[in-house]
Amino acid sequence: RKKITVIRPLAYVFARDVMGFVNKQGLKPLKSPCKMNKATKRQVVRDYLSEMAKENKYIRHNIFGAITRSEINGWRRT
Repeated sequence: RKKITVIRPLAYVFARDVMGFVNKQGLKPLKSPCKMNKATKRQVVRDYLSEMAKENKYIRHNIFGAITRSEINGWRRT
């Protein structure tokens, strides 16, 4: 195995904010060529978080806070 660094610069950005920016800039989003588009574990988690947020509007903040405090390599907020 090789050492791999994963960078998630948009982890703290909501999809609705990205789409708002896209619309304001007059950009046309490209359709994903991925055959698994919208049928991934990432989408399952996204949907689950949305459901959880209906009961606790701070859920995303709480989860990211827990991750940053966990000392997982690469998740330290600067």
